[in-house]
Amino acid sequence: MSASILLLAVLGLTPGNVDVVIAKDAVPVVRFAADEMTNFLSRALGCAVPVRNEPDPARASLILGENEWSRAVGFETAKMGQDALRIKCEGRRVYIAGQDDPSADPRDYLNGKTHQRYGTFFRRGTMFGVYEFLERYADVGFYFCSDLGTVVPKAARLAVPEGDFTVAPAFLERSWSYHSSGEPWDGLLKMKNARKRNKEWTALVRSDVFRLRMATQYHTTCHGLRSFHLARRFAKTHPEYFKMNRDGSRYLIDTEKRPYSKNGKLCFSNRGLREEIYQDVKAFLTGKSAQSRGLATWERRAFMPEGVVDIGIEDGYQECFCPDCQKAYDHSTPKYATKLIWGFFLEIANRLKDEGIPGRVTFSADYSAWEMPKDVVLPDNIAPHTGGLGPWSVRRPETFAEDVTRYRDTFNRFGHRNDAWVYSGKFACLQLDIPDIPDMTPRAFVTYYRAAAPYLTGSYDESTTDRYLFEVLNHYVYSKVAWDPNLDAERLFERMYRQLFGAGAGEMRRFCESLEDLWLTRICGKSEMSSLGPVNMTPNPCEIWTDIYSDEFFARARGWFDAAAGKVAGNSDEAKRIALFRQEILERMIQAATSFRTSVDPAAELERRAALKPVNLISAGEDFAKWKKRGYDDAIVIDDGVSFEGHQTALISLAEGRRENLSTLLRAPVRLEAGKRYRFSYFAKTDGVKRWSRKAGVTGCVWQGGKSNDKTFANFPNPYLDGTVGWVHFAEEFDVAADYAVDAKPYVTLRLLLASGTVRFAAPLLEEVKSSGTSCK
Repeated sequence: MSASILLLAVLGLTPGNVDVVIAKDAVPVVRFAADEMTNFLSRALGCAVPVRNEPDPARASLILGENEWSRAVGFETAKMGQDALRIKCEGRRVYIAGQDDPSADPRDYLNGKTHQRYGTFFRRGTMFGVYEFLERYADVGFYFCSDLGTVVPKAARLAVPEGDFTVAPAFLERSWSYHSSGEPWDGLLKMKNARKRNKEWTALVRSDVFRLRMATQYHTTCHGLRSFHLARRFAKTHPEYFKMNRDGSRYLIDTEKRPYSKNGKLCFSNRGLREEIYQDVKAFLTGKSAQSRGLATWERRAFMPEGVVDIGIEDGYQECFCPDCQKAYDHSTPKYATKLIWGFFLEIANRLKDEGIPGRVTFSADYSAWEMPKDVVLPDNIAPHTGGLGPWSVRRPETFAEDVTRYRDTFNRFGHRNDAWVYSGKFACLQLDIPDIPDMTPRAFVTYYRAAAPYLTGSYDESTTDRYLFEVLNHYVYSKVAWDPNLDAERLFERMYRQLFGAGAGEMRRFCESLEDLWLTRICGKSEMSSLGPVNMTPNPCEIWTDIYSDEFFARARGWFDAAAGKVAGNSDEAKRIALFRQEILERMIQAATSFRTSVDPAAELERRAALKPVNLISAGEDFAKWKKRGYDDAIVIDDGVSFEGHQTALISLAEGRRENLSTLLRAPVRLEAGKRYRFSYFAKTDGVKRWSRKAGVTGCVWQGGKSNDKTFANFPNPYLDGTVGWVHFAEEFDVAADYAVDAKPYVTLRLLLASGTVRFAAPLLEEVKSSGTSCK
């Protein structure tokens, strides 16, 4: 009897017996939702699912959006929460709806007609409902863009039980760096025209934003004062609004090529500047036009339609040397500007409260030069943004605990949850400029956000990578935990690997989880103790490509891929995904490792030099006795009887007790000419080198010099070599600009930077090269 009741309570969707129904006057969001529903249902059922404007009593109807039929059964989307979706199955009808923007067209975002990030901020609850329905009842998996990244199981019948439920996300802010998602995989795009290829790739990547159900409203603070265009408006008339430099001049511009740009560095003690900013905020919140304040428009980056204004300080805050700012600073602490900057934030918020102006202001509560004070009353119209390292901190208990504690303390101070800005980007977080290392860490995302969720309204995940596939599992899991931080993680991962790789799921999961373990423990988890405390840093490339991603690791990984491929049908989607991950991740890593090991092999470079006999443009050549010493001169030893393949060597050796903020180096002038290309190379051997910063260790660079070129140099962001490494070779090519300054005095350096230990250098060479291709290492 119970089985019969259950059968009667289930709507069966079968091929040829189901329609998608929308009103004739349905808004573009609903029309797009209908296209998505028919697309994936047609693939699941194996036949076309039509879109109609009237329900057919003889057929199952999937009715989308708020309309006469859904209102008749009690749908009032205006009373639903933001991003909430409702699904109701009754008889032969399924109603799906949520709040939808009446004017926004999702296709404008996919086609690149709207901003890469801000273009996503429109209500699309019905679309969320469609994706929920497809995942829940058709077992569709939206993992990454393209048909291969979407799993649509075939079914003769889909069962939809009767019921009525609403789902809302735990986080309102759910976004990552969509614009920095990395390059597509080889063979995905067949367009030869680069512009068209970019448009096609843009549409594909942006589809992830929809199908993973990311944010519809901008909450994150991101240096909002940039959108006030203060330099453009006031640099000429009120230079006193801007930071005073040490020499008494004012910082009016960011670059000589962009005079009176929208950026500039500000003097926050200046009363006139504060008044202008306040009047901008007040004008927006009271409905006045941007033109009334001398702005072309209220840029959404700072002026949010929901009545929130971002007054966050411009990126790269710099100390102002005017007397009033200096008086406000406390140089006994790294957070020296807390009093000044928080005084500015609180002044804006309190004036709005005092004048009865509705709305809120948002900003970064903690930055390099300030932090949220503990002894002030905070008005309820501010929504400070809290920063955190993010999911990659989970293997470092102290750092992980610091993030969660910061969120909890902010929650307790304000009495409500706030947004976070976290860093789980390969370049944004680690500044690790080594391509082809996969930063795949989906399990860390579950652990991190499950702990932080009670205190957050959401997060912006600044994720940057070089290859799209490196982070797709991170983004998928992030999207799930942002809707439900308490989800069953094991069930989530079991489904994900099974759907993507079928019978090869076990081996592919071992491969992906081994990548996560190496990334979290060996790439992100390395720290050194200095006199300033523990310092986190990334390993050098020699360690990465010989020890961490070793031949033994590659052999195990190839075994996993071979086994996984042997368990699935040869031409199946599962086989194609296994091959894709092998091509784009494993084989790319092996190729990068092989290339790096070849490039640093001293024998290959010595052979090249012997064949080409290049002219050395370093004035002192290889004679280190003619190079100038800088730093601890007594730590530099030249011509001590040790040679490298007949070449003289120079030794720099620093004990740990020496000052850690000093670079000890050798320096020699060079000859450079405008419009030419050069190659700088050298050999190095290290013994017990310990770095005190990420950008530290053994390195070399070419400083091009000159008044207009003083910040232009060919530097080696790698190797930043540390540890104990036998003789290796490093080289980098660089171009000199056609308008290279005639007053330039270029030179080369070989350095032990912010580190202790011993390094030997040998055979530095600067040569002119004819090619204009990529760097040669």
